[in-house]
Amino acid sequence: MRLSSVRPLLLAFALLIIGCNSPGSTEFRTGYVFPGSENVISLESFWYNVEGGGVSQADKITPDYDPIGGYLFLYWLDDHGNVCSGQPGVSGQPGAVYVSAFKQQAWDVANTDTTITISQMVDFQKIPYRISSYIANTQASGLHFVQFGNRLIRTRADGKVHRFGSDGLVFSVPLLISIDTTNTLFPMHPDKQVNCSQGYSVPLPDLGRPAGQNPDMCGTRALPDLDSLNYQESVKYCMINLPHGTTWWNIP
Repeated sequence: MRLSSVRPLLLAFALLIIGCNSPGSTEFRTGYVFPGSENVISLESFWYNVEGGGVSQADKITPDYDPIGGYLFLYWLDDHGNVCSGQPGVSGQPGAVYVSAFKQQAWDVANTDTTITISQMVDFQKIPYRISSYIANTQASGLHFVQFGNRLIRTRADGKVHRFGSDGLVFSVPLLISIDTTNTLFPMHPDKQVNCSQGYSVPLPDLGRPAGQNPDMCGTRALPDLDSLNYQESVKYCMINLPHGTTWWNIP
């Protein structure tokens, strides 16, 4: 869901807080994107679709942890449904690119038996991200799908920070952004019936993204072609469920 001004964003979050849905109704959400002065991810609403106001009481799940950092994946689909990145016709290559989306302090204290307070967790959940190198290296522009993949957590039982292992990324519902603007993202985990994380692994070090345009695919961007999708449409484009959706290039 893309919001064009701060006022609709505030209204939307007010509705989340007061639980405006009718009793027993379910209204899952993709998350929120709105223009800002810098690129930031906020994880405060990550569990809305499993324990928030959009979930019926019978379907609520209480997670054991809260997310505090991971990676942001950017991609688009060509006319054959392949996951691609770069600029179509110029530098289009199969696979998504990913950038770091965690605060260094959160990474450093993970798996050190460190306990953090809720206030510290809230601070870790506001994460700047940078895509300028991706744009510079590939001349990329325009609409992209983005998915946040969480790797760092604070367990609710004891407040300790942990880093998931090699099979631990937990992905959000795809959002839509234009990389030509700066955005604040509020990613949300899908509801319990949707699996956006099957068959994934932690991103490996970049072995060198091919230069130039792939000759066989990624020459035409077919999707996204709108700047907004509803929840049911968005979950169709979970990266790892699509061709070449598990090919990832790191852009520092």
